[in-house]
Amino acid sequence: MQRLASRRWLHRCRAAALCAAALGVVTLFGAKARAQTGSCELRVETTTPAVGQPFRIEVMCRGQGAELGAPEIDLSAFDVMSRQATQPMQFSFGFGGQRQMIESSSRLVVLASARREGSYQVGPATVALGGQRLTSNAVTVSVGGAGASGGPGAVTGPGTSTPPAAPIDTSPPSGPLDGAVYDDQAFLRTVVDRREAIVGQQVTVTFYLYVRSLAAQPQITQQPATDGFWVHDLLDRSATPEPVAQRVGGASFRVYTLRRLAAFPLREGELSIGTMEMQVPIGSPIDVIFGSSQGVLTRTSTPVTITVHAPPAGAAPGMPVHVGTLAAEATLDRAQVPTGDAVTLELHLSGVGQVDAIPTPRVQADGLRVLQPEVQYRTTVDRERVGGDRRIRWLIVPERAGDYTLGPFRWAVFDPSAGAWSVVEASALRLTAVGNATTPAAPPSGGSSSADASGASPEQTGESVAFGPVRTTSSFTRRATRLASSWWYEVALLVGPLAIVVTLLVFAGRRRSARRAKAGASDRATREARALLGDARAAIASSDTRAFYAAITQALRRIVEIRLERAIGSLTHAQLRRDLVDAGMDAALAERVKEELEGAEMARFSAAGGEPKEMDAALARSQALFAALERFTPREEEDA
Repeated sequence: MQRLASRRWLHRCRAAALCAAALGVVTLFGAKARAQTGSCELRVETTTPAVGQPFRIEVMCRGQGAELGAPEIDLSAFDVMSRQATQPMQFSFGFGGQRQMIESSSRLVVLASARREGSYQVGPATVALGGQRLTSNAVTVSVGGAGASGGPGAVTGPGTSTPPAAPIDTSPPSGPLDGAVYDDQAFLRTVVDRREAIVGQQVTVTFYLYVRSLAAQPQITQQPATDGFWVHDLLDRSATPEPVAQRVGGASFRVYTLRRLAAFPLREGELSIGTMEMQVPIGSPIDVIFGSSQGVLTRTSTPVTITVHAPPAGAAPGMPVHVGTLAAEATLDRAQVPTGDAVTLELHLSGVGQVDAIPTPRVQADGLRVLQPEVQYRTTVDRERVGGDRRIRWLIVPERAGDYTLGPFRWAVFDPSAGAWSVVEASALRLTAVGNATTPAAPPSGGSSSADASGASPEQTGESVAFGPVRTTSSFTRRATRLASSWWYEVALLVGPLAIVVTLLVFAGRRRSARRAKAGASDRATREARALLGDARAAIASSDTRAFYAAITQALRRIVEIRLERAIGSLTHAQLRRDLVDAGMDAALAERVKEELEGAEMARFSAAGGEPKEMDAALARSQALFAALERFTPREEEDA
């Protein structure tokens, strides 16, 4: 018997080896036969740089089916100051014609400057993907004189310029593991660049996922709360995060940057960056290929507290306060206008910080009519420092001649990086209005409205004045029969109420029919859902564990959808519980629904879940839960 068992074990090993070899051959030839596809995109930081102004050129390429090479681009017309290329690679799991076996990306960032004025074409860039080459788009830039406005690295004074900045590094910091609770399989980490800030100062917050092995796509089930902060995302949340390797506690982890945001505190005190929660499927890619069970871990990040202080003393009194940097300029489209004509006053504010939160200045002057301002705003990001560009336009109409002064506009600005206060001013502007007043003056007391330009009345000038006939009473002259005397008047009065009554009766009949049809459809759907519990009982008899738990899961989800009258397939269990409680369900019953659905999913892949006694108990719980859900009536939503 022992020899027979050994032979059987040897035959199984040989069969497994043959299957693995066949799978490798199929995968190899399938990967070679599969089409290699990809795309490349070229972007420039600005299309109107100045001569000598450094600007960034970025080439981003993605490919499937093969590994990408480094992007190549002809920049012979420019001076190249720095060049950085990264080639992260990501393998996706699966086989056959449904999924690509390899995904790769290649990124090139170049800091360049133009030597002379003119129009230049940047690109296209090319990159090798297996046996083919991908080509990007091309961008035309117009290079102006040295006085043109520039972005980062623009000339700031005679003989001085800002040195080119290095690319932003979003990889996790090394050193002590702060902002996380270590786990040898997977954990979340929250990193902030400062634990203390002042109101309006940017705090950069980054959320990382550390995982040893990832079998499938993880899912964020709860986003962090940021109460008390104004938040701007610094990363494209639709882009796929690219992992980097890092050793923690002697183990090697793959680290993904999940979110990176700029948080601006809005008030003083202790403010908290909330927790992020994720479902992390762990395991080996071999588990996915052979259909083995995988573990799903729930991981929650640790909250981080930021101590927020008021700006320090030293602000100029009577001025609005801004934290960050600020540049201000006021312009008039015309300095002289006729009275009654409109002129546009524009105030341009730009800088770092919450530029959008700066109060709109009040513009008023005796003799000017100032309309409500038009405001345009866009958020700007420079080296992950978030700011804004704001344009405020007033339409001003002078109503009488004179000279008017608009402004100056002043702000007290505190720069946290310099630790100093300053006063930013948009200089005052002079507006001259010429012509007559647009609002006529009131006639003098006792004067005659029939006086001519010389002030004399017709009687004083001796002119004859013709008067019409004098009437002591007035009356309307009717040219037709009165409407109320017409024969159809009373009939027309009855048409409206009759039409309303008939319309209400028709709507009531339709609603009654709709309710009956809805009730009938609900009854049929409930019977179909209840029949799934019968399928679950049949699955117990046939010892089909997966079919059993799939049936009770479908039955419970179906009855919940019938009662809520909407689909719930995209909801996580935690979200479903919250929606049920919001709909008026008792919290204990909602928790039972959540626990039963989670237990069914886990029991499908466990040995204990296949025991007949365990399946009988699960069926009894599901039947009782099904009956309770049938009796549940959702709370009607109140109209806003």
